Amino acid sequence: LDNSVAILYRYDPGQYGVGYINESIQKHAIPDYAATFERMIEDGLKTVHPEDRERVSAALGQIVANLEGNSVTKTLEYRRADLHGAYHWYYDVMTLIPDRMKKVQTMLGSATDITALREAEARLRASEERYRLVTALCSVIIWTTDLEMNFLYCSPAVCNILGYTDAEIIALGPRKTLLFESFRLVVRLAQEIRSQEEKRPGSFTPRHIQLWQRHKSGRAVLTEVAVSVVRDASGRLEGYCGVTRDITEFHLMKEALRTERE
Repeated sequence: LDNSVAILYRYDPGQYGVGYINESIQKHAIPDYAATFERMIEDGLKTVHPEDRERVSAALGQIVANLEGNSVTKTLEYRRADLHGAYHWYYDVMTLIPDRMKKVQTMLGSATDITALREAEARLRASEERYRLVTALCSVIIWTTDLEMNFLYCSPAVCNILGYTDAEIIALGPRKTLLFESFRLVVRLAQEIRSQEEKRPGSFTPRHIQLWQRHKSGRAVLTEVAVSVVRDASGRLEGYCGVTRDITEFHLMKEALRTERE
């Protein structure tokens, strides 16, 4: 137990104070004795981060209020300062055991330092938020599908180009949003990609195609689509991805210019 990376503890409020704490506790300033459970909690909360203190105190109060002759276990996540004043995140699993008077007789548990995990989660959230902003502000549609061409993801820009929400376009799928000839072109391309990958795995290079798509209002929209593939960890083909942009206006201008020249 002394070699555990988690802090293992047992408190016995009253004359005994701390029943057991392993070596991992040494970097923290915590009370080793308190005449009552309430005083023990009060002293222990002093090194808990100010933003977490009220929440932890309320949770402990709720546990005590629910003591009805049986032990109660609660998990908490909070920050506690070490001897140098630096805060660490802890995942604390504590159990309160009542005496015959339904007061706390013993508190025991384990607190694991999850600071690295919390920091990794924060970095991941920040990265996801940056990606969300990029896709939200991007004027092109970013999408992914499985091998059956069912949409797995579609960026919000689809609303500006095709009038559908991303949820609507995912539910409809390419079969409903592409005009007939364009859908046939996509099917042929998917077959070519799969055939090529079966013969020469990893040989596919991104392609650009033009597709007519159906706006939610019913009008036709000409789009240019850059198509690539998605592979699993072993390199096997598992889907498609790409970027779609509206080139209808450019197409109409080109047609108008051609008509003028004729």
